[in-house]
Amino acid sequence: MTRAGAFVYQGSGKRQDPNAPPEQRLCVNESVAIQRCMSRNGSNQNRCQWEVEKWKACCKRVKEGERATKDKGTTVPSKVGDQG
Repeated sequence: MTRAGAFVYQGSGKRQDPNAPPEQRLCVNESVAIQRCMSRNGSNQNRCQWEVEKWKACCKRVKEGERATKDKGTTVPSKVGDQG
């Protein structure tokens, strides 16, 4: 039996919630990679530890970037047209 690839459910055309936490919005590729790996490996997280670590690193980078922005007293616009 040949497996064509892992199925990863991404919703029925739903868009990302604009009010979602930044790490959720900016680390989507890493979270999808975890889903694919888990699907390919029978939901065994031990086999996907590399993908999990990449996702954690992405979340950490995003949070540190937010913290640095807040420390400088500036805001990052969440949408085009927002003033910070």
